[in-house]
Amino acid sequence: ITDQGGKVDQGGGYWASHGYTNAQGYVDVELFARSAPYKFQVTYNYTSKTQYPVVSVGGGDEIFQTEQAEVTLNKGCSGDPLDGGVVTYSAGAWRSFGVTGDDGPGRVVKELFPGTYTVKLSYNYRTNTISHDLTTPFAFETTAVTFHYPGSIVYAGGSWRTFVKPTMNLLPGDYRFKFDGLEQNITVAGCEMENTVALVKLLDSNGNGLAGGTVKYYDAGWHSIPGSTDANGNLFYLIPGNKSNLKFRMTYAGASQEKWQDVSANATVVFQTELVTLKLLSSTGVELDAGAMYYASGWKTFGSGTTTTSMELLPVNYKFRVTYGGARQEKWQNVGSNPDVTFQTKLVTRKLLSSTGAELDAGAMYYASGWHTFGSGTTTTTMELLPVNHKFRVTYGGARQEKWQNVGSDANVTFQTTLVTMTLVASDGTTPIAADDTKYYASGWHSFGGGTTPTTMELLPVNHKFRVTYGGASTEKWQNVGSNATVAFQTGKVHSDSGTAVQYYASGWRPFTQDMELLPANYKFRFNDGTPETWITIAAGTTNHIH
Repeated sequence: ITDQGGKVDQGGGYWASHGYTNAQGYVDVELFARSAPYKFQVTYNYTSKTQYPVVSVGGGDEIFQTEQAEVTLNKGCSGDPLDGGVVTYSAGAWRSFGVTGDDGPGRVVKELFPGTYTVKLSYNYRTNTISHDLTTPFAFETTAVTFHYPGSIVYAGGSWRTFVKPTMNLLPGDYRFKFDGLEQNITVAGCEMENTVALVKLLDSNGNGLAGGTVKYYDAGWHSIPGSTDANGNLFYLIPGNKSNLKFRMTYAGASQEKWQDVSANATVVFQTELVTLKLLSSTGVELDAGAMYYASGWKTFGSGTTTTSMELLPVNYKFRVTYGGARQEKWQNVGSNPDVTFQTKLVTRKLLSSTGAELDAGAMYYASGWHTFGSGTTTTTMELLPVNHKFRVTYGGARQEKWQNVGSDANVTFQTTLVTMTLVASDGTTPIAADDTKYYASGWHSFGGGTTPTTMELLPVNHKFRVTYGGASTEKWQNVGSNATVAFQTGKVHSDSGTAVQYYASGWRPFTQDMELLPANYKFRFNDGTPETWITIAAGTTNHIH
C-alpha cells in the first residue's frame, strides 16, 4: 500500500491486529519462518483484501495493492462533464466516494481494493444506483430534459423542487412532476428528451370534468393521444419537439370537435359540452313521451331514451330523431347555437265526407311501422301525430281507401265518397228497367241502394264489383267509381222467330214471351214444337233471335 492508514490483521484462530501502514505504506511484523502460509488481511478505505504469504528465514515483503477507482458524471448526448454529483459506495455501510469535479471536470477518484461495488450517484435531487467493478472507470450520464410549457414546473426530489426551464439535466428514471399543480408520472430516458406539454380538458356545461373523451392533434398528420380523459376531464400528453399552434380534435359520445391553440402561450386546451335537452311537444305545447336518439358515428340513444330527456354533447351539428305513434321524424341542429332540440306534433283531423259534404262514420287507421287505430277509430276523429308523411286508411261500406299525406303541410286528412248510381236499361239503350235486386261486393255482398234500378248510394271512390238481378238471372262487373260513378247495365232483346219458345231457365223455368228483355247471360230455352232444349247466350244492346 502506498499510503498510510491501511489496517493490517493476521488471521488464525482469531484476527490479530498489527496496526496501520505508515506514510510509506509499510508495517513491520516479526514472524517465525515456516513453510505453511500465514493469513493476512489489509483494510483500506473500508475495502479489504486477504493474502496468504509464506515467511522464510530472513523475511521479505508482502505487497497489497489498491487501484484507483474512477466515477464520472457526463451530460447525455454531448458527453460534457458535470460537477456536483455526490458519489457514495457500499462497504459495510454507505461510504463517501466524493463529488464529481473533485478530481477534474466531472471526475472523482478513490483508491480501493479491486472488486465489484454498489455505487450511488446523487444529482439534482435524484439518486441512481449501479453495481460495478470500480477498477474499470464508470460514467453516469444525465438526460437533457426540455419542457416547453408556459406555466410553472416542479418535480419530486425529497420535496418539490423547481424545474429550471426550459432544460435541466436529470438522471434517468421515473419522476413525479407538477405542471401548475397537475401531477404526472414521467419517465426520463435517453440522452435527451424535448417535449411540448399539452393538457387537454373536457368539461361539462357546469365546468365539471367528463371522462371518456379521446383526443388527436394535427402535426403533419393526425396523431392519437393515448388514453382518454379521466374523471376530472384531464388528458395530459407530452408532444415530441417544440410546438406552438396545433389543431386538436376531441371525440366524445360519437361526435368530434376541433380547435386550434397555441400551446406555447397556453398549454391547457379546453373543450366544453352543452347540456342538450330533447323534447316532443303536442300541438298545444304539452310534453309527450317519445323515443329519443341522435346520430354521431351511428345512431345512439339520447339521454334516457324517452323524451323529455337531456345529455351532455359537444357543441356541434347533430341529427336528432324522435319516434312517436310508430312514426319518426329527424332533423339537424347545431347544439352550440341552440341546445334545446324541440319536435312538435300536429293535431291531425280525419274525416269522411259524402259527395254533398256531410260527415260519415267510417273506420280510421294509419300506417307507421304497422297499422294503428287513428284516434277513436271512427271518423270524424283527431290525433296528435308527427308532422311527416303517413299513409291513412278509411273503411266504409265494407270497402277501404288509402292515401299518403304529409300532415306537416296539411293536418286535415279528408276522404270523400262518391254518389254512385246503378241503372238497368233495355236493349234500346234508353228505356229504364226496374231490376229485381242490386248488390255490390266489398268484403262480402251488400245491398246497393234501394235494391231496384235506378238507385244510388254513397261509396268510396275505389274499384267495386256490382251485381244486378233481373228475370231470375244475374250479371256482374267491376268498376272504379272514382273514375265513373254511373254503373250501367243493359239487357238484350230476345225474339223467337217461330214463336215456339215457351220457357227459359234462370233460377228455375220461367215463361217466355215472344219478345222480352233479358240480361246478357247464357240461358236454356224450351220449345213447344218438339225442338230439343237449347242453350243460347244473350248479348246486351241488340236483338237476339231464337230459331
